Amino acid sequence: MGGFAETGAPVGDVFAYDLEQDQWRSLDEVRYPSLPDAVALPLPGARVAVVASARDGRSSAVLRVIRTSPVADYVDVDLSDAMPPLADVRAVPLRDGRIAMTGVLGTEPRAFTVDVGRATAEGNGAAMATHALVDLADGTLIAFSLAGASKRRPPGPTPFDHPPATLLPEDFAIDAPERWVAEGAAIRALVTDARVDLPTYRFAAFELEVTAVGSVELLLVRDGGSPVRVRLQDEVAGPALCDVAREPGTPVRIVRTRDELYIETGADSTRRCRIDPLVGRVGVAFRAVAGATIGPVRITRL
Repeated sequence: MGGFAETGAPVGDVFAYDLEQDQWRSLDEVRYPSLPDAVALPLPGARVAVVASARDGRSSAVLRVIRTSPVADYVDVDLSDAMPPLADVRAVPLRDGRIAMTGVLGTEPRAFTVDVGRATAEGNGAAMATHALVDLADGTLIAFSLAGASKRRPPGPTPFDHPPATLLPEDFAIDAPERWVAEGAAIRALVTDARVDLPTYRFAAFELEVTAVGSVELLLVRDGGSPVRVRLQDEVAGPALCDVAREPGTPVRIVRTRDELYIETGADSTRRCRIDPLVGRVGVAFRAVAGATIGPVRITRL
């Protein structure tokens, strides 16, 4: 993504690499911000956030959020109401789908945790200007400066912790602002192809119960491959060619063991589906059409 032309000017072409097909494709609908200091940060939900120092009165932060699936598009996020315009920005993605960002306001070091999906920023304070920001595998952040290095570990779960008994809207990473609205323990899509991801957690065997109204897909996110799609529609639930009838508004129970999904929509409505390939731990996400609602959601490790 991005880069520089022979003249030295930044260019905005964007390409996506398909691991399964082993090929690159051009995302003609998307432009990378033509800024020499722009940095691309991968986020949950097949997203990339582009971060750069402040320009034209905008806050330093994105910014631009690029989605690559199911269709390529982007949205610019204005955080000018949430944080000041920073220079010398450094940023890394966090496991919970947010971004750790440092910079300077005049000569004062500042640090923020940014949620681009909700267009919010929380100030963390910064004792020194950061020249490099590094995230380690265990979630620890190390900030390097001319004066030395400091480290901190943002609070939050590990991929193998147990999730809350009932997942609330704030537990999900939202793809972009103004795509979702919380309604109690549920969340409603405002646009078609809106996506939310349960960040950080990875699951082997699990039991999931969800109530969905409208056209929704459960996505089991695999490492290095396309997600497994499970339809959660008003009258049917299940993956392609292996679905079960459903009464609108009733909870759907899904149990995953190895490469098998057990789908239950009622006492007499069950089916077992073999998914090939479905190996290793997976993440959990949902995609919906405009007007569809998801929740409450409960997921338990087995």
